[in-house]
Amino acid sequence: MNKSIRTEVTDYALGRMLLDDIDEDNFWRVPYEIYASKFFIFGHGNAENWLEKHDIKLWEAVAYVLEQEKLSWCRPTLIQANLNPERLVNLLVYYVAEELFFKNERDSWINKFNQN
Repeated sequence: MNKSIRTEVTDYALGRMLLDDIDEDNFWRVPYEIYASKFFIFGHGNAENWLEKHDIKLWEAVAYVLEQEKLSWCRPTLIQANLNPERLVNLLVYYVAEELFFKNERDSWINKFNQN
């Protein structure tokens, strides 16, 4: 995913971590607590605008989410019956956060969090 999304996800997560009193011991729950238990974005129009702001085409977002779902669940769960811009953006942000927290940059996140 592009750098502007990674930056927004990072900034949002750091703020929420401080508000929700998340520390290094329960760091593992950050993507769920921040991006799945509460929506990142509300409203179809807001979600469409968010994609435009980050220069993401709708089908790029769909492809990314489907790929991440296949990696996580071995099958896609995003189907036509439940596909809408709001759900798509919230899933996309969740998977970007998961990637940032667990796959690539966990130690970097902990260092940033401890500096605040």
